[in-house]
Amino acid sequence: MFFVKGDKKELLITSYKYQILFFIMLVNILLPGFFPQEMRYAFVSPALNILMLGSCFLVIQKHRKTALYILMLGILGVVFNWFEGYAGLIGLVIFSFFIGIVAFELFSDLVAKKNIGVSEIFGAFDGYMLIGYIGALLSLAIHFIEPAAYSNIAEGREGSQDLLYFSYITMLTVGYGDIAPLISSSKGLSIVLGLVGQFYLVVVVATFVGKFLMDSNSK
Repeated sequence: MFFVKGDKKELLITSYKYQILFFIMLVNILLPGFFPQEMRYAFVSPALNILMLGSCFLVIQKHRKTALYILMLGILGVVFNWFEGYAGLIGLVIFSFFIGIVAFELFSDLVAKKNIGVSEIFGAFDGYMLIGYIGALLSLAIHFIEPAAYSNIAEGREGSQDLLYFSYITMLTVGYGDIAPLISSSKGLSIVLGLVGQFYLVVVVATFVGKFLMDSNSK
């Protein structure tokens, strides 16, 4: 339904795709902590994952058929993630791959932009937040495989909010030390997460500054 060019409402939705994704990501970070654990994992997290699917689809929808295949991948990840055990682990990996594709598409779209406006700034923020979200999903996958991979983390899905917090703290290079990676895989992921996060910031800032200077010189 997002492909009908004559509908003004649909064009309005797609024109604010970066802002919508930013809002959904922000809600995904802040909202779950206000709910009891049982309600969080039974209703809140699945609902937020569905909202993430929709907002991510807005970013990739211009590719039409390819976007539908990518969306099916995301839906598959969400469905598998509802189950426990290895099915849930597979869901985490698939959903991480889906978010990675969306983040790459978002980054490519921003680099191709000739002018930088408010929407593009939201888009740059979205890309950074998506990297942190992928880090949290992969950290949770490692946690499922090896519960002792991180210090001060609750067992199973109860540790998801802690690992979301850990992922963004690692990217921001704050390093409070309350949660720490304890095995090789979790340590390696933490290093990669920090490197990718810093690289993203450098590239995006350099790209935006370059485009801003070119736009100023052209005027």
